[in-house]
Amino acid sequence: MKKVLLLLLFSFILLSACKRKKDATPIEQSPEKISSGLYPLLFNTNSYWVYRDTVSNALDSVALTDVNRSTYNVPPLNPGTGSQGTEEIFVNTLYSSHTNNTFHETYIGDVISIGDYSSGYIYLGGTTVGTNSGLTTLTAMIDSLTINNHTYHHVKKISLGYSPNFKYYYWADYIGLIRKEIETNSIITERWDLQRNLSLIYPY
Repeated sequence: MKKVLLLLLFSFILLSACKRKKDATPIEQSPEKISSGLYPLLFNTNSYWVYRDTVSNALDSVALTDVNRSTYNVPPLNPGTGSQGTEEIFVNTLYSSHTNNTFHETYIGDVISIGDYSSGYIYLGGTTVGTNSGLTTLTAMIDSLTINNHTYHHVKKISLGYSPNFKYYYWADYIGLIRKEIETNSIITERWDLQRNLSLIYPY
């Protein structure tokens, strides 16, 4: 009888240990995807945009040469609390003929930034005018805007910077950036207007 009790006790201990080991295994969660509001602005390689500066008459061809899709570990809100999870992130590599340089645009959550995710945002999700994050503000929602004899609808205007220096970005879904302005002391020193484009939507 004593042997039976010892055997049952030993079995119980083993089962408890196995359960604790199983419970200790973290549950893998899928990364949080980028906002669906960014889908119409997420383009594939071989896309390009040609701009003309109406101030200097200079031209710039911007080509999308690479799209890198990965995940990003969101840092903890407080020290020692652990990661908040992972988020999907796209880092696009583009080439500018005007500057003869490559640069990156990062898509994460519902924003687009120049460089890494913590750099200045050039696009904010949503449609509420006045929404802001850091130095970036959703300045206006424009019903229609005509550039180079082409009319774009539902254009979002984003401002980046602080007085007296601002950059303004004008976005149209499925087209991309249609105008970029640089303002200093209330004077537009550069205005890059879209001339032609090939905007290939990323097969998300």
